[in-house]
Amino acid sequence: MLYGLVAHPLAGDVRARFGGGSLSRPQPLARHLVSNHFSRRIIDNGAFFCFLCSVIIGFFLMKLENGEFSLDRIDLQILSLLQENCKLQLARIGERVGLSAPSVIERIKKLEEGGIIIAYRAIVDARRVGKDVAAFVGVSVSEPRHIDRFEKRVAELAEVLECHHVTGQHTFLLKVKTANTSSLEQLIRAIRSIEGVNRTETMVVLSTSIERTQVALAPQAEASGRKLGKKAAGAGESVEARGGASS
Repeated sequence: MLYGLVAHPLAGDVRARFGGGSLSRPQPLARHLVSNHFSRRIIDNGAFFCFLCSVIIGFFLMKLENGEFSLDRIDLQILSLLQENCKLQLARIGERVGLSAPSVIERIKKLEEGGIIIAYRAIVDARRVGKDVAAFVGVSVSEPRHIDRFEKRVAELAEVLECHHVTGQHTFLLKVKTANTSSLEQLIRAIRSIEGVNRTETMVVLSTSIERTQVALAPQAEASGRKLGKKAAGAGESVEARGGASS
């Protein structure tokens, strides 16, 4: 091996230093020079490899920061299981999806940091806690400049469960639950008192046959390579746990 190293381009400089004689037995300086050359090449290659790794890692971190990454079949299965019961043990989830508990934790962490999982909550049976009346309230706002103020004010009303800016004859559609019709009437008065509201229409719920909280996760999301983005608020806080049905 030492004889082969003499054929390196540095061998000419070594011969000059040692009087141009035969180098069948390389001198220590020759070994030192050749060793330094190869060491520099190894260091250069190692630095390039580290740089390449940092670029790749940075790219994926940037994608995660922007909330853009693809969900695969296992991610969808984990999300479905958590939506059914977020108190399900990690080992049980791993058994269902074919992963170890630590791998499940990593997947869930990725889903939380990416803003896919935004909350873990208990679902309460409204009737059993005294909220017997459910209704939908259509609200018409006179001018667009009042929309922001309305959204802020209505968010302060605890009995308003959902507020949707919609198309059609109403500007907003609210889902509310109250203890009785008297409290519903008081709530409607409070809504009408908000600046810009010129009309409301209330539809009281007689009965509820379906009230889901789970998002349907179609396998096509994986097949299409769909990118899912981060939600603006509440990312990493907590999926809703499935409990008793509310009405």
